[in-house]
Amino acid sequence: NFCISTFYRVNSLSFPNLDDFKDYMHSLAKSTGFKRHIVVGDFNLPGLSWPEGGNGCPLEQGFVDFLLGDLGHSQLIDQPTHKSGNILDLLFTNFPNMISDFSILDRPYSALIPLL
Repeated sequence: NFCISTFYRVNSLSFPNLDDFKDYMHSLAKSTGFKRHIVVGDFNLPGLSWPEGGNGCPLEQGFVDFLLGDLGHSQLIDQPTHKSGNILDLLFTNFPNMISDFSILDRPYSALIPLL
């Protein structure tokens, strides 16, 4: 049993968006009872350095601290997902050993590079 959540964060959103995200994730964990979770999406956190998730502004670091620290998730994407070289599309999970086969597709005509 596991839960997959998708997420899109508009780059201009601030701390209330982080608070809403935390509230949603906590309520999801309480209401579903899933022990395994995957969160994937375009987080638009360009200041972060992956795979460690450091060097971001306080807002970006807040997302990292919550997902990696509070929820105990790991972030698995380690290659650019945007044509500018940033890793904006992220895959967080609390069972990383069970995810071994995913790809970052090459789509040079698009700003974003999809995950598969």
